[in-house]
This record gives sequence, C-alpha cells and structure tokens, in this order.
Amino acid sequence: RNRARWEALATRRQGDLLAGTTIAEPRISIKPPGDRDNLLDDYASLGLSLDHHPLKILRRQLGRRVRTAAELRGLADGMAIEAAGVVTHRQRPGTASGVVFLSLEDETGIINVIVWPKLVKRYRQAVLDGHILRVVGKLQNAHNTQHLVARSIHSEDHRLTQLTHHSRDFC
Repeated sequence: RNRARWEALATRRQGDLLAGTTIAEPRISIKPPGDRDNLLDDYASLGLSLDHHPLKILRRQLGRRVRTAAELRGLADGMAIEAAGVVTHRQRPGTASGVVFLSLEDETGIINVIVWPKLVKRYRQAVLDGHILRVVGKLQNAHNTQHLVARSIHSEDHRLTQLTHHSRDFC
C-alpha cells in the first residue's frame, strides 16, 4: 500500500527544473507503515479497515478489566463490567423518555449500551461526541441478548486521536 502510494506520486511530471543535472544522494529507506498507520489510513479513506479494528490495537492500553463483546455473552446477568468500543450508532427515540442507546463495536462484535437521562447529562460530551468509549456498568444478559446499563462513560479518543470515524446518529 505504501509503496503503491510512492510509485503513484513518482508518475506525476515534476517539471524540468533539474533537467540535465546529476545528483549523488544516498538511497533513502522509508520505514513501512505499521498496523496503527495502516488502520488510520484505512479509516481516513474508507471509514473502516479490513486488516485491524481500532480496539484490537488499543486492547492492551485499556487493561484486562475491559471486556470484549464476545466475553459478555458468557457472563452472568447483573454482573458489574467494563467494556469499550468504537461508537457506530447513537439513538434517542422520542418515545424513550430521554434514554440514549449506543452501539459500540469492538474487534469481536457489538455492545449495546443503555444510558439513562441522568447519565446523559453527566457524561454529555462523551455520549454525544465520543468516537471511542469505555463504559462501566451492569450487564443485562437475558434471552441471548446482552445490554450494558451504563453507570459511567469515558471517552478514550485520546488514545487514537487521528482516527477519522463517523457514527450514525439518530438523536
């Protein structure tokens, strides 16, 4: 990908400013981009990546207490947990009395989050503007469906500030 970008730039005509001159320069070796760089480039151009998910790259930084969507399926109803993900959807239906529903995506699936109006006010900035959120709350696990009822919400955007991502918001 990186090599193709450089080769594409080389095909553009740069003008005749240095025509007929020879320049002896050492060959420059450019370090290939890492997983993080490729992820950011993919999100900037496509809005997604087929190689890596942002949470896979951030998982170590978030710590062991932060559960994945896949782990939630096997946990007991009523358990206090922490989860994190990229916000894919925000919804505040007019019939829900101010409750906000968030969909967070991690490398293993979707986490449904319920945010009561009192918490929406308290964590307004993160709820309405955060791209990557860490949610502490209580797990509702019934009928093969998991919901995380939020107790606190924290933006983790500072861990991947260059991430270009837009959620689908119905608020």
